[in-house]
Amino acid sequence: MSNFIAQLQYRTPQEGGRETPAFSKYRPQIKFDFDEMQTSGEQTFIDKDIVYPGRKSKR
Repeated sequence: MSNFIAQLQYRTPQEGGRETPAFSKYRPQIKFDFDEMQTSGEQTFIDKDIVYPGRKSKR
């Protein structure tokens, strides 16, 4: 298991992203640009409980 802190920004619907906010403990499917494999992991927000599309948060 790996733990790391990253700053993420969810794309807006106009950018092809989320229409609804994400909540802390969110477990999305993730595909990194450098690998064809998809994975998932829990995103626990450090500085807030909810992140709206287009906004940034540390996780």
